[in-house]
Amino acid sequence: MKILIGKIVKPQGINGELKVYPNDTNLGQYKNISSVYLDNQQIEVKKWAVRSGFFYLTLPNCKDRNTAELYRGKDVFVDEEQINLSPNTYFTEDIIGCEIYDQSGNYISTVLDIENYGATDIFVVLED
Repeated sequence: MKILIGKIVKPQGINGELKVYPNDTNLGQYKNISSVYLDNQQIEVKKWAVRSGFFYLTLPNCKDRNTAELYRGKDVFVDEEQINLSPNTYFTEDIIGCEIYDQSGNYISTVLDIENYGATDIFVVLED
């Protein structure tokens, strides 16, 4: 599964590096990114770094600022397997469809969706 990890905000410098605004604050789980998807095309990553709350990446075909400018505003996706989740951490897609039980084992509901309004996640559940 492809996971959206951020959006390219601008070229960084003159050598084709791209600055990516992340969708997450836990950037440590993105240490080993070897390829990304841009416009549904998988592209090998030449260089990947996490600095000052942003991702920085260099692509093989992006060697100057003018070429890097063409990527501005594009969403950056990676394969789920490239992300090192912390223990007891899950992707939203993994939780949708799960059943909810109380401490006694009684079925309560099923998770239909998870919405994020900034401060917290809101679980949308099936009303019985």
